[in-house]
Amino acid sequence: LMAVDVAAASDTVLRIGASGRVALPLPEGDAWSYLATSPDGRWLAGARHLNGAWDIVAWPAGRPQGVIAVTADATLDDDPAWSPSGDRVLFMSERGGLSQVLAYGLADHTLKRLTDAPAGARQPALAPDGALYYATFLWDGWAIARVRPLALGAAAPPARPVLGRRNSVKTATHATRGRPSAGRVSLCWLS
Repeated sequence: LMAVDVAAASDTVLRIGASGRVALPLPEGDAWSYLATSPDGRWLAGARHLNGAWDIVAWPAGRPQGVIAVTADATLDDDPAWSPSGDRVLFMSERGGLSQVLAYGLADHTLKRLTDAPAGARQPALAPDGALYYATFLWDGWAIARVRPLALGAAAPPARPVLGRRNSVKTATHATRGRPSAGRVSLCWLS
């Protein structure tokens, strides 16, 4: 388990385990948000605040001097997560104006957009079967959406559906008012 030590002004990350709390060696940064460990435990990815911007970085565990800047721009990037194989870092980015999920390939240094959610997409999780789960906002609050298995090599996400009665996707939702609901959720995009 990793946690940002807010008592230390968010610039210290602790690994919490049976032996207690141990401060992790980190790359340079003013503050840290979400952090994630790769499935094999050899890499870390985190949302780092530096020079007035939140960006995603990845580095070999225990070797912060090997940091790779996944993003380095003024756009808000957050919520890093790893693909089950550990070869990609998934994260949320607002570079298109609305948060969407992107994937960064560690080997080929490519950046691919994986979602085109009308209300935005955050907190990605890629299942072993390739299905992408993410948090989004629906008419009655936050929801967890699942999209079909992704081909990570694809150049772009699937096109938005045309507005119509038959266009819907199966989602499992959790309403913010404490009443879970599931069913068919219409997708509407107004331009």
